[in-house]
Amino acid sequence: MVLLLLFIALILQEKIFNDLTSKAFAAAIVETNATSSTDGATATMEPIAASLRAAEKALATPEVARAALLQAASKINQHKGDGTRASHEALTKLNMEVLALISQKSGTAFDPVKLRTLVTTAEAMAANSGASAPSVEWLKARQELVKSYMEATAQSREFWKGMAQMILLNLLLPVLTGLLGYVFASRQANKP
Repeated sequence: MVLLLLFIALILQEKIFNDLTSKAFAAAIVETNATSSTDGATATMEPIAASLRAAEKALATPEVARAALLQAASKINQHKGDGTRASHEALTKLNMEVLALISQKSGTAFDPVKLRTLVTTAEAMAANSGASAPSVEWLKARQELVKSYMEATAQSREFWKGMAQMILLNLLLPVLTGLLGYVFASRQANKP
């Protein structure tokens, strides 16, 4: 019973923690997207952002969302040659993230947080005079956010692992010792 309660608490805490932290980090990424600088690229990002928004609206039907993501990937590929090297790199990175979502198993739901991040990235690039590449500061800020998210998740899991070990050691080990003592003592009492 205690193990079941511990297991349920672990699952609930992990789910709630991941939801809260992923939403917080997505909001922070949106803020860093809004402050990203431009590099004067000439490619237009609005059709790409529109395709990603369509995929986000179609999350309930994975195949429609997949088709919208494929359309966004093809539009990204069309605009890769436009602009500067930095915008080309930003478009390549965006394309890789879109393709990573597309490569999920067919029929499975897409992660709404990842899709929202892609939409905000494309919208920020479109808002900054056409299609701009994220600045180096923006990329560093985003890497720091991802790193801190991973650390927070690891710390949460380490806490619950330690808690489970402590409960198992302090609760179940004495019970097991008592049961084994009873079994062996009753065997010796039954011997002639």
